[in-house]
Amino acid sequence: MKGGLDFDMTRSDRDSSWCYLLINGSIVIAKVKHIGSGRYKIIEDKENGKYFDMIIDASDIFHCNL
Repeated sequence: MKGGLDFDMTRSDRDSSWCYLLINGSIVIAKVKHIGSGRYKIIEDKENGKYFDMIIDASDIFHCNL
């Protein structure tokens, strides 16, 4: 580990976080990546890909595991 980052991780893993989201009244656990201006893209989810590639607003996120 150098500089606090694990270089064995892929860039996608370093630039994303698993978060709890509120989408359409349902709590969803998903891995999100910041794409700018308070928007995030879901790159993986625990719902068999139901929300994959969905763009969400920062207000939909209520907790992230960093």
